[in-house]
Amino acid sequence: MHRHPRDLADAYYDSWRSGRPLPADLFADDLVFVSPLGEMRGRGTFLDSLASLGGVMKLARMRKVFVDGEDVCAIYDTLTPSGVVPMSEWLRVTDGRITRLEVFFDPRRLPMPA
Repeated sequence: MHRHPRDLADAYYDSWRSGRPLPADLFADDLVFVSPLGEMRGRGTFLDSLASLGGVMKLARMRKVFVDGEDVCAIYDTLTPSGVVPMSEWLRVTDGRITRLEVFFDPRRLPMPA
């Protein structure tokens, strides 16, 4: 089943915003996630990492979503214990699954563990 990249992005952000677990079937098994804090590979690793955050980061406001073929770019604000952190994220879709997520933000704005 082919799913449009925008539909996948909407499902991803809707789940995050609602606090529900992310549906695993949105992501490819070999998903790559890249951020200023590092890189991780594999759907399970990514989903486990998000679950361990325990809701520390919440999607506060979606500003804009752009779609270009199999690529989706979202600009949004994330609510953290230290305040609002603006972010952008580039999603790559292949064969109806998200294969790559690359998020851009200033890591100095995130709360760091003591």
